[in-house]
Amino acid sequence: MFTRWIINELALENRSYSDDTNFFKTINKMFSKDNPEKFWEKIVFYNFIQRAMAKNDKLNERPVKADYIIGWEVFFELISIVKPDVCLFLGSSMANYFNEYVIKSDVEHIKVIREEKINATYFKQSKVKINGLETSLYFVKHPSKYFSANKWLKKLKEKNTELVKHLT
Repeated sequence: MFTRWIINELALENRSYSDDTNFFKTINKMFSKDNPEKFWEKIVFYNFIQRAMAKNDKLNERPVKADYIIGWEVFFELISIVKPDVCLFLGSSMANYFNEYVIKSDVEHIKVIREEKINATYFKQSKVKINGLETSLYFVKHPSKYFSANKWLKKLKEKNTELVKHLT
């Protein structure tokens, strides 16, 4: 329920809170500018890390390897149900654990390919095939800080013009 509440408050309603992330505002700027509802009704939003991260004045917890492995396990269950053509990861850290996870599974895949850096983060991509359905995976910088929506959108358009047309 928390994810649904967050999407409603920060994504659809475009409300501002005093936190230091611009995650939803940046996504809205990148894909929907004036009409966030148009974008959010077209996608499935999934929190890759399946537990809350502690954040306060003294601590800014980061995911550990086990969090990423659990995230991949849940992800593969999810795409077996949702059957997407494309998955856009807003953050690229999980790509560092993809190859290790899929090698131990029976998922048909292409290893993660790392391309040029944009905003000090490599663009990464891969593909998986589950039950005959091929899904493209694109990994971009986490959009909370130091993120250029225009540069990343340009890169995504270069890789998948139809995806960008659909989302914008």
